[in-house]
Amino acid sequence: MTAKSHSVREYPTHAFSMAALYCLAVSVSMGVALVSISKLLIVLAIIAKLVCLWRAGTLRWVRSPYLTFTAIALAMAWLTISLLWTEAPENERMVNLGRHARLFVLPAVYFLIETRRDALKVLAALAFSQFFVVCCSWLLWLGVPLPFAQNIQEASLGVVFTSTLEQPVMSTLMLVLVWFLRDEIPVLWRKRILVTALTFTIANVFFVMTGRTGYLVMLLAISLAIFWQLPKRLRPIVVLLPLILAVGLGLLSTRFQSRMLEIKRDVLQYQAGNIDTSQGQRLDYWAKSLQAMQDKPLLGHGVGSWRINYIKNNGGDKVNPPSNPHQQFLLWAVDGGLVGLALMLGFFVALYLDSLELETRARQALQVALAITFLMSMMNCPLFGAGMGEFILLIFAALLAARPRPL
Repeated sequence: MTAKSHSVREYPTHAFSMAALYCLAVSVSMGVALVSISKLLIVLAIIAKLVCLWRAGTLRWVRSPYLTFTAIALAMAWLTISLLWTEAPENERMVNLGRHARLFVLPAVYFLIETRRDALKVLAALAFSQFFVVCCSWLLWLGVPLPFAQNIQEASLGVVFTSTLEQPVMSTLMLVLVWFLRDEIPVLWRKRILVTALTFTIANVFFVMTGRTGYLVMLLAISLAIFWQLPKRLRPIVVLLPLILAVGLGLLSTRFQSRMLEIKRDVLQYQAGNIDTSQGQRLDYWAKSLQAMQDKPLLGHGVGSWRINYIKNNGGDKVNPPSNPHQQFLLWAVDGGLVGLALMLGFFVALYLDSLELETRARQALQVALAITFLMSMMNCPLFGAGMGEFILLIFAALLAARPRPL
């Protein structure tokens, strides 16, 4: 990784790098196919920049300014080593390793961003594209046909390109950027943009969307935003705020109320032996993951082994589970053992410590985005899935690159 003290003008490929970053920032809101194309552009931009640095005689290795890069390198090195003992079928090993390798999007994006201004432009592109999705979601809910929207689900659910799981989380993360980086918005437009973004997005997540994870992350984002607005002596009361907001929302939103009641119903059915429900399947995935961890607790079963172990622990029944247990930490614990789990947790710790190096607004934005990702990881695998993973990692990278002083 090269130092960022060089002038952008030294790099003739900078314009191409920014174009690739803009493509990624827009595509992460609009489907997996476009993300794949954008990632190819990112790779080409990195190669072009490396060649440019080499020809200029300025290509050299420097000490990483952030712990996060080291955490990613260690985590991926361990999963790669686990190929030596993995139990995964040959056709699944490298596929799963590639999904985990999505973590490299973070240092790749950081490498291409040269200045704080570049970082803010990338974040602005991401925010604008996701707000476009929110507006389209409202149009679908109102019955306006959109030819480019996916038609897998009912239009009234307001899902444009992704799913009821991903879209509300992405919208919440977009709102986090708009709110905490509001000082970067021109004063003439700041109030209008804030009011519009807050109103349209919060109402969309709570009254149009049906994803329970989306409800939880929005409640968390609102609570943390209020936390930093309060005097320090009043901040402890924010612990109760998510519960208070959830009760109030349950009285106002029938969708929120019905989706929360479904959790209780599914858990009761799971206790009665029925796993054929949304939460019942998830609880079964978690239970079988813990069982697999007991078999090989330290080193794990090797990258990509979760699925085969789930089938094995179901007695070899003809089941067709997904590629992950819908829980980020259990996935790493089964594949990489306690070592892998420690490295995954280390990634979150490193990001938090690195956030302390940023100026106040960027630090708060990164910490809220990190808290949302951690919460989502308790119920899903956001860093393992295409689209959602790139969306989150792009935010992390751009916020780290928004550090005001040169590195």
